[in-house]
Amino acid sequence: MPPSVGKRVKNRFQVLDCNVRIESKGMLGLIGNKMYCASLINLSAGGMQVITYDMLKTQKQYDIAIYTPAFRYPISARGRVVWQMPYNGKDTKQYYRIGLEFTYFKGPAMERLEELENRPKLREIRRD
Repeated sequence: MPPSVGKRVKNRFQVLDCNVRIESKGMLGLIGNKMYCASLINLSAGGMQVITYDMLKTQKQYDIAIYTPAFRYPISARGRVVWQMPYNGKDTKQYYRIGLEFTYFKGPAMERLEELENRPKLREIRRD
């Protein structure tokens, strides 16, 4: 097991030009679905930190899609909110910084996260 930094076990890294969509499934996956857009602050194989306009429910599971120019399709996972705090931006608007822990990876998501971690040049690719 790699050494931990505080409670953190995985290394954090930043990815340029990255968007995150967080989705809450409603009753039976049909009624009450909500979609949240977020900006990525940092990412690791264990979770991520984002900033969003909306407060999310702590400990609740969400579907996550991470869109990065390095890959054609999003990195898809499930994660739970482990912490959040209000944040006032430079524009004086209210935001929320949120820490999500990954609980499940869909398809090649884990391999893509490892590729981003191990190949810093992939993290610097920008959209045209």
